[in-house]
Amino acid sequence: MPHPVWDAETILRFANRGEDIFAVENNVIIERIALDIVSGTSQYTLPDYVYNVRKVLWKGYRLDPISHRDYRDGFIIPPILGLPREYIYNNIGKQIIQLVPTPNETVTSVLTGLYGTEIPARVIVEYYRLPDHVDVMIPTYIRRRLLKCYVAKMCFAIEGRGQNLKASKYFDEKWKFLQGFYAEILEDLVTKPRRLVSDYEYDPNYVTPFAHLNPNQFGIGVDY
Repeated sequence: MPHPVWDAETILRFANRGEDIFAVENNVIIERIALDIVSGTSQYTLPDYVYNVRKVLWKGYRLDPISHRDYRDGFIIPPILGLPREYIYNNIGKQIIQLVPTPNETVTSVLTGLYGTEIPARVIVEYYRLPDHVDVMIPTYIRRRLLKCYVAKMCFAIEGRGQNLKASKYFDEKWKFLQGFYAEILEDLVTKPRRLVSDYEYDPNYVTPFAHLNPNQFGIGVDY
């Protein structure tokens, strides 16, 4: 039996890398988490697979993002304690989100209803995440064809008896084409009220949210 040109470990490594690239460049995997808020505590740690925050909701009201520089330099001067109106996610430490001002109440966390019934009662962070390549993946209806192109592109570029730069260039062009094609298809889906844009169902208990406070006083309203 002839020895395979590329081993299974190499192929899997490239497949996972291609999936990570597509997920990050197109923001296609979206999840929500409810923070376990403690009165007097402003900073909270997000899971390691979070790479960006999409929105933060305090009991149904959307918080505005601010930069750590503005906060540090005094452009934002909030009360020490109070109802959070902004959040900081960049440049304050790995996976740390900070609520501004520091919450003056305790809000417990839950695991369900984050797209519906629990919105008015919880502090919810909606974020973009990396796939784990097992349970959380890019949509299955595009995954195999797309990643096959990336794997072929990378494998044919490896020095050795399997190297074929012409084939690598061909699959690189096909990879780029499919990236754009699938990204366009998924663009509308990421705004839907669901946990992921793959095969997960969104919360069937999703309901119209309660009325919002005056946006002139408390920031923009929530778009679920």
